[in-house]
Amino acid sequence: MRTRPLLMLALGLLALLSLGQGRADAAVYWSSFSSFGKANVDGSAALWPLPNGSAPGLHASSPCGLAVDAQHLYWGDTWTGTVGRATLAGSAPDGAFISGLGSPCGVAVTATHIYWSDFETNMIGRARLDGSEVEPGFVLGAARPCGIAVDGSHVYWTNQTRGTIGRADLGGANVDQAFISGAEFPCGLGIAAGQIFWGDQGLESIGRANLDGSGVLPVLIAGAGEPWGVAANSTHVFWANRNGTQPDQHGGLGRARLDGTEVIPQLVPELSFVTGVALDSTVIPVPPGPPGPSDYPRFGRLQRNKRDGSVVLDLQVPAEGGLTVQSPAIGWRLDKGAAPPLATGDLRWRLKLWPGKGTDAARRIHRQLRRDGRAPIVLRVAYQQEGRPVVSRTKRFAFTR
Repeated sequence: MRTRPLLMLALGLLALLSLGQGRADAAVYWSSFSSFGKANVDGSAALWPLPNGSAPGLHASSPCGLAVDAQHLYWGDTWTGTVGRATLAGSAPDGAFISGLGSPCGVAVTATHIYWSDFETNMIGRARLDGSEVEPGFVLGAARPCGIAVDGSHVYWTNQTRGTIGRADLGGANVDQAFISGAEFPCGLGIAAGQIFWGDQGLESIGRANLDGSGVLPVLIAGAGEPWGVAANSTHVFWANRNGTQPDQHGGLGRARLDGTEVIPQLVPELSFVTGVALDSTVIPVPPGPPGPSDYPRFGRLQRNKRDGSVVLDLQVPAEGGLTVQSPAIGWRLDKGAAPPLATGDLRWRLKLWPGKGTDAARRIHRQLRRDGRAPIVLRVAYQQEGRPVVSRTKRFAFTR
């Protein structure tokens, strides 16, 4: 007679353990210019600017670094020397939740404390989660600390001008300013799956190491632009790309798998100047009603054929549908191929482009190629899933000879 109650108790304990150990992060937050946004970790249901996509929304002078807990979003503001706080929905903002600081950038939280890195004072600060017991000099001797992260036993920070990652106990003892070496100009930290990830503005990369400091890999992901913030969950690493890479100076919110594969430079389209990123476990529902716009395609690798001046551009699309080149008026051909979906569930298409002939755009491109050997263009493509409105995306590149 006791078998069923005991079985139910065991199942309940197992469920609690599973919730504590394996709950996947589901929402990503970012700061862009002076505003904030959030979306599901696949980039869907984006709300920007917060709160709930309304303008002018939540505002900060110069946000740098983000952190979230179960109730609040926190950020550093390098212009005002403050740490701000608002609800996860972007309401009840307090831009001077903690004030009187230098230039706080990275922010991290535990169940009891908030930590920040201050690259003007070269200190790591700490306060109680309610904003009391402020300790601006909790850890001394950093070198332009930018990113910060915490786990169950340590606080970590990036020393930009030393190219190192520092570490101390959560109580501030056992400070090691060169816990991890080999970076060039690191900023932004994220911890997941027993590993620590950092952005490197000098190498334009995302680096990775084990949490014990071993297995240092300075360039896990190349071409990450100017990463200011990094966050990670059990499957992916995200980064805030402030200024992009040459020649594309737009920045954005990037994502990749923890092994550095399946890189998506622009998880949420049209973002730029992104300076902070954070994760939590909420899911943003897709509102009911008429079908929303098609999910955005994503641009991948671009290959040039110097012999004929053409390029082939990889595209990841979420489903079968139609794609056309809207502008400029150049030659193009789409190969949908027969490849199976990627691990993300997307399809990979290949778009071949060449200067074309007989149009004003083609004549301009040919003139520039003859004169300079290079002709930059802004490519705009239109993509439409079945039964959903069309969306457009742009990409800058150059034909070369």
